[in-house]
Amino acid sequence: MKIKQQTIARFLEFMVGFYFIAGAIPKAWDIDKFSVQMAAYKILEAPHFLLTASFFTVFLEFSLGAALLLALRCKGWLYALVQAMILAFSGMILYSWIFHGLKDCGCFPVIAMSPPVSLFKNLIIFASILFSWKTLSPVSLFSFAASKKSAVKFVLSCFAGIAGLVIAWQQGDFTALTRSNDSAAGIYAQFQIFSNDGYFDLSDGTYLVPVMSATCPECKSKVPELNALWEANDLPPMIALVYEDSPGDLDEFLALVSPLFPTYSLGDRALLYFTLIDDDPFKFVIVRNGRELASWNGEVPEHAEIERFLEDNG
Repeated sequence: MKIKQQTIARFLEFMVGFYFIAGAIPKAWDIDKFSVQMAAYKILEAPHFLLTASFFTVFLEFSLGAALLLALRCKGWLYALVQAMILAFSGMILYSWIFHGLKDCGCFPVIAMSPPVSLFKNLIIFASILFSWKTLSPVSLFSFAASKKSAVKFVLSCFAGIAGLVIAWQQGDFTALTRSNDSAAGIYAQFQIFSNDGYFDLSDGTYLVPVMSATCPECKSKVPELNALWEANDLPPMIALVYEDSPGDLDEFLALVSPLFPTYSLGDRALLYFTLIDDDPFKFVIVRNGRELASWNGEVPEHAEIERFLEDNG
């Protein structure tokens, strides 16, 4: 009976480790989107902090997952660390679900997972690790043979965590963080755009810049108002920066809503898009010499309002 329980406990331990690594791989592969997903929790807001937290999560899941696969138990300390992580993540999910309407926990990026489903999943993981903790004998670090074996497992687990960080580092869009509106050049100075409608150098001069997502219904609904501003000949030039979640999203956007104004694709640079907007997926910005001079979140200002602002800030 005891052997059977140990077999079940080892199987559960292995499967939890496998789940951690399987969930960490897509996070590391698209660390920017994972960082934006973490922003939905409304706990961290600054992109630098979000990216740091994302890297830490990737390292933790890779290293703990590998440790569970290798049965590195460290006299039960590994189980305690896993349980603490599960409780911390569950607390954040519960908080963001109740107070900020979180819809997808981002726990397993390739599959949308609602907070109730995620909390139930975490309960299963918690119970599985607790059963393994109570059933399996912890590895003794005080005998020479065991400590040598454990040291190898520890190094391999750390190596797995570092490998996850390397993958995430290679995929990270760090240029999105190199400039801000407070920097010398300004966050929009990075955009020098050649298009069929002309050359737009946002580092020099005044521009109207809608920032939006190609798949956002709210953003699509703003196009008629933006078209009206574009047709007015007494305003600064306009060019929209459009985020694409997948290749071809912008083409579908153009075919569906027929914007008259020029557009520029941000590609799938999720972190850059998140850095440019605020709480709403649509943002209308007046840019001067690369800097954000004024902005409207979730709305398009009236023609007269833009005129008055430009007159007052000549």
